[in-house]
Amino acid sequence: SDKFGIVLFNSDSYKAKPVNKVGETDMDAIRKHIMNDIRDGGGTNMESGMRKASSMLEGYQNVDQSEYENRIIFMTDAMPNIGTTSDDGLINMARENANDNIHTSFIGMGVDFNTDLVDSITSIKGANYYSVHSS
Repeated sequence: SDKFGIVLFNSDSYKAKPVNKVGETDMDAIRKHIMNDIRDGGGTNMESGMRKASSMLEGYQNVDQSEYENRIIFMTDAMPNIGTTSDDGLINMARENANDNIHTSFIGMGVDFNTDLVDSITSIKGANYYSVHSS
């Protein structure tokens, strides 16, 4: 009964997969798409990605928190260079989401991952992060 959606972002963002029940989703097709079709390119517009993902979860803020959790899993180098690039702006967005029961996990990609930004953001209720250093 879990639900899952995907937003892709670089210089801009777009909904790649609308929120749907996992049981009704072709997860093999999604894995194939992720492994074969998604490439890095453009800038890092974390604001656009976060806003798009947040909007996809708008109808789910009032779910039973003892049964469900709204979580954005954000895979990024955390080096924003387009849109809101200030730590304060991104922290405020994550804080607003947390107030709406939307929590964020950051998965840092690459060797130049901006740990300072993510350390600040993960001080917000419900946020956490992990780092990936190799494929």
